[in-house]
Amino acid sequence: MCSNIDKAHIQHVGKSQMKLEEDPWDNYLYFDSKYILPLVCHSQNLAITEQVLLALFLNYQVQE
Repeated sequence: MCSNIDKAHIQHVGKSQMKLEEDPWDNYLYFDSKYILPLVCHSQNLAITEQVLLALFLNYQVQE
């Protein structure tokens, strides 16, 4: 999953540098990861709602 997110980020940066418009549906993994990664990569305690969101996301990913 991390390598896919990395590839999506590289694609986003490349399009941004070339000043190409990017449809969020074309690179959904990058745009979705902007909200999920801060829940996973942090050094602070999470609020209960953030913990629930993270647990639901991880459960969904394992099922897929």
